[in-house]
Amino acid sequence: MAISKVNFQLVTPMLPLIIRDYDVDFAGTNMPANILPNTVLEDDGATAAKALLDGEWMKLSAGGKITRAGVSATKSAAYGGLLFPLYAEKGRTDIQALSKVPVIFGGTFEADTTIALTGDQGNFAIGDRLVVIQGLCEAAGYAKYSVLAIGTSQVLATSGTIPMAVYEPDLLADTTGSLVTSVRAGMTVGYVTRAWNATSGLRVYCRAGGFGVGA
Repeated sequence: MAISKVNFQLVTPMLPLIIRDYDVDFAGTNMPANILPNTVLEDDGATAAKALLDGEWMKLSAGGKITRAGVSATKSAAYGGLLFPLYAEKGRTDIQALSKVPVIFGGTFEADTTIALTGDQGNFAIGDRLVVIQGLCEAAGYAKYSVLAIGTSQVLATSGTIPMAVYEPDLLADTTGSLVTSVRAGMTVGYVTRAWNATSGLRVYCRAGGFGVGA
């Protein structure tokens, strides 16, 4: 079966990475019931538009399985748990036969990826913080892929006390000069090291699992 497009490719493949195979939780968010185990990375047929893509970001679920991590299309509600990139090309028959998918489970890496929010593709700049939300990663297709997006901040309060649980909040001033307290939303999975281009997508420096919430 031919692979129509490579969405995720390590820039330096000889890195000490931990690769681990997981069963897929098809009951998870944005995992349509018509994606059967033997079509999880299908490259054609009726389920192809909703199949998992290489480079999509996955989260751990009940029973030691993984599923799509993008549970919200809003950046201020970006996923805040552990995140791992799927490391298998779409259409691989061995993946289909075993009904398991490999993810990069440990280590840091630099990669070229097209699994990035379409609305951010012209806005990525070197050093941008990256989070994971649900959205499109191509002009037309499934709108609920788990994709990289430019991180944003979540405003906590414009006055009063700062919750004790907040770790190193950013202190911003609004247009009236009043103090606004905010924190970076979501798990930081990486940073941009080269802006988007139409040939190879976005170059990113990431850590499997993530660098930390708000890092």
